[in-house]
Amino acid sequence: MSALQPYAIPKDGFISTGSGANYQAVTGSDHHQVATAGFPPGTKISYFNSALNGYGTCTYLKYEQGAGAVALIAGHVCVWDPTEADYYAVTADRTDATVGPCAISLGIWAVGTDGYYGFFWTGGVCPDLTTLVGSTETRLSAVDAITDGGVAAGDWLYPHATTDGGLDTYVWSTTATVPAGRTLAADTSTTLALSNIVLTDLWG
Repeated sequence: MSALQPYAIPKDGFISTGSGANYQAVTGSDHHQVATAGFPPGTKISYFNSALNGYGTCTYLKYEQGAGAVALIAGHVCVWDPTEADYYAVTADRTDATVGPCAISLGIWAVGTDGYYGFFWTGGVCPDLTTLVGSTETRLSAVDAITDGGVAAGDWLYPHATTDGGLDTYVWSTTATVPAGRTLAADTSTTLALSNIVLTDLWG
């Protein structure tokens, strides 16, 4: 089975927290936060988000918590983890990785899910689903990413060099990595709604 094989959006959704939304999995999913991959790692599934009037992509990846044992929440920005032999491994731990293809978490990944597999948002606009913020069900588009506090509308973004799971403003003349995407709005203090981000899909 090849990752190039076309796949539809899983019948039980991309993730398995929350309930009652399009692309939303039920508890007990056989592909989300599982120790044995439910899809070939690297599988990419595209969708159209009518609320944001745009297309996007989710990719099936393995999450590594890194040396800092970083647990994920929805909206955390991960990058390719070069410390792993698996090309399709990502981490939010900036002590392990700061550059490379970017992926944003769709939900909560607790400490016990190190090395587990699931879908991450990797390109275009975010998927239309409900996730958990703490114990509250929230539309993913309303979830905030962590920013550096200096993001302006139209800025390019890249994974923050020191803040686990965060984003920073990309400077074309000095930033030594590739841009993760672009923002449609300025951040508010140190947060930016995911609905305002369009990701650059760099996963092969």
